[in-house]
Amino acid sequence: MSSTEGLTDDRKPKTVEGCIVNLIRYGWKLPSPQLIISVTGGAHLFKLATPRIRYAFQRGLIAAAVTTGK
Repeated sequence: MSSTEGLTDDRKPKTVEGCIVNLIRYGWKLPSPQLIISVTGGAHLFKLATPRIRYAFQRGLIAAAVTTGK
């Protein structure tokens, strides 16, 4: 089943983000997300060499998510 199947034209998403939200809401029957983070590009070069660097990256994502919601 498509995430937009059965939706009226005014509820069909016009963006990739809209498609993701519709999949979450109507396909998986979950509440709308408050935040969507997209990390793209450079994955083949993206190495978190040490646990310290990995932890700093995780903390940065969390901080960004928390401050966005305010």
